[in-house]
Parts: sequence; C-alpha cells; structure tokens
Amino acid sequence: MTTRRARRRSTLPLVLAGSLLLATACSGGAGDAASSAGSTGTDREIFNMLPDSIKKSKVIKVGVSPNSPPLIHASGDKNVGIIPDLAAEVEKKMGVKLEIIGMDYAGLIPALQAKRIDINWSVINDTEERQETMDFVDFLRSDHGLLLHKGNPKNITDADSLCGTRAGTVKGGLDQVFLEEQKKKCAAEGKPEMEILLYNNRLGIQTAMQSGKVDSFLGIKPSHQYQAKTVKDGTVFEVADATFLPGIFGMALLKDNTRLRDAMQAALKDTVRDGEYTKILDRYDIGSSALTEDEILVNGVGNGLP
Repeated sequence: MTTRRARRRSTLPLVLAGSLLLATACSGGAGDAASSAGSTGTDREIFNMLPDSIKKSKVIKVGVSPNSPPLIHASGDKNVGIIPDLAAEVEKKMGVKLEIIGMDYAGLIPALQAKRIDINWSVINDTEERQETMDFVDFLRSDHGLLLHKGNPKNITDADSLCGTRAGTVKGGLDQVFLEEQKKKCAAEGKPEMEILLYNNRLGIQTAMQSGKVDSFLGIKPSHQYQAKTVKDGTVFEVADATFLPGIFGMALLKDNTRLRDAMQAALKDTVRDGEYTKILDRYDIGSSALTEDEILVNGVGNGLP
C-alpha cells in the first residue's frame, strides 16, 4: 500500500428535529439567512451562486447516515462529528440553512435520485462509475480497513486471511463489493469459505462483533480508529495495519444541480482557506485525511485524485 502524506481535519454539530430520521443544522435560524447572506463579499458571492429555489426557501436538504463516528453520529438529541461541523461552517458562508435528514446508508442514493434530498453528504466515495449518474464535491480522503477483536484472535492481517472467517460490512457500498470479490477468490483458490454479513449501519456491526457473531468489519479506517479508541476505553477492538480501497469522500448531487454543486465547492474551499476545515479535522484527530484547497474538486477521482 502507498503511504499518504500528512493532511488536515474538520467537524460540525446539528440538532435533531422531530423524528429519529430528521436532524437540523444548529448554526443559525433559516429566518436569518437572507440578512446574513451578503454580510461579506464572499458570502454574497456564494449565496448568489445558489439555485433560485434555494435562495427563496433558504434551505438545503442534506441526507446523512448518522452512524459513522467521527464523521457523523447521534449523541443525545444532536448529530455530532466532522460532517455536522463542516456543514455548520458552510451554512454560515452560504447564508442558508442545511437541514440534516438521517436515514440508512442504502437509502441515501435513492433519496437523492427521488429529489427528497438535495445532497448526499455522508460516507460515500467519489468513483468514476458513480460520476456517470452523480456529481461529487470532494471533501476528505477515505482509506478503508478492518476493525478486529482486541488481540486479533483470528489472526486476520490482509484480505486473503479473511478466508474461513465471518466478515461484516455496511450493505450497499464499495466494501460489500470488495468482500464479494474476495469471497470468490477464496473459493477459486480452494480456501475455506468466507461468510459475509451485511448490516444497515456501523452500530449494527459493532453490536454483532461484541456478541461474537462477526470476526471483522471492513469499513472506513478513521471511524474504526475512533471506535477502537473509545469503545470501553479501547479494550474491545483494534484496527488492522493493512489499508484497502484508498479513495475520496465526496458530497453527491444530481448532475443537473450544477449551481448548488458549485456553491458547495466554493463554500468548502472558503472553509479550508480560513482554517476552519483544519481545526475541525484536528479536533477528531484525522488531519492525515485532509484535502488541500486545490484538492476540493468536482469529480476529482480520475481527474487528479486520490
């Protein structure tokens, strides 16, 4: 695996509204958005980039899967983590409200396609295949890895050592595809069968691992590191050294929503430029996953990233 250069960090909190599936960014009321937009030249410029419908409503609907700390997770009546913190900074710069709507990971792309949300801002990788139907505003590096039981009793060190074990992941993502290919490889090489267990979110896999139903969890390495450090004071899990699926996280938008896409890119670049992006990532100890201002690209994978 290649070794990445040192990078920076970011974060933001949001208030849950009403149901378990809805949470709203708490950086400021939507009623104040019109007056706050344009309070500086930069804010007015970004506000004017927005689609007319959003200028009128002062609301951007953002879909998330709030089960991936430190990027985003529920804590009491709030969503906390890097994505909520970044969203709060973007909200200030745009002068509109980012309404956070929680749902299972597998439902995010269908919700975007049905226009129930404007942006899928969750743990979704920018890929050239996905760029055929969506545009991405890249915001973070996203290496994937394996979460293991403390002490690694199954001696899992790489993909081939998953043969004969029970591997879990969140359904509907690149990790599922990777595990399915590895399962075929185990069979083709005459090795013991690998069992794949799919869950709706990280919490489901964590619970299954703690009950002994799953041997490993393929997912986002920064989230694994957070869980290994925090669950029962670091006595339950550890993270394998191996890195899989190096990539880039991006906010996903429909391809015809170019004005919102470009406004989000401009606001995020501004957040990097003023140093808030770095402060946020530093709070969660994942500065090595940061992008530079020049790397906050639209559809950057295949066009200079990773």
